[in-house]
Amino acid sequence: PLFTLVHYERFVGSEVKLRLHAPLSGRRQYQGLLKRVDAETVYLTVDGSVQEIAIPFSAIDRGNVIGKIEF
Repeated sequence: PLFTLVHYERFVGSEVKLRLHAPLSGRRQYQGLLKRVDAETVYLTVDGSVQEIAIPFSAIDRGNVIGKIEF
């Protein structure tokens, strides 16, 4: 789980799943690549697009890193 902005900064470049307190752009859940963290904002690329989505840290209810299992 990701609790603080420091946690988000540590996992830049990783796949994450976020749940928001209230919908943002019609969605309450986002899953994508964590691109960067800037002040109080988390930036993701979602659904394979190159456009970043800015999500305020205060809007995030829960965040998790999605682990990859390789055999």
